[in-house]
Amino acid sequence: MPQIGTTRPRVRRWARTDDTQRRILAAATDVFATRGFTAATTADVVAASGASVGSVR
Repeated sequence: MPQIGTTRPRVRRWARTDDTQRRILAAATDVFATRGFTAATTADVVAASGASVGSVR
């Protein structure tokens, strides 16, 4: 029996839809290939994907 007043922990996804995740991953792959892993920034991936910063973090 569940306890009263308890809640399940909220699971936070880094992007809401599978399509958004695919766009971010494709953009990250392109950015890393172009700029290199150490030189690439989150801002570069956001700009290339068209997603919001909140979707990437």
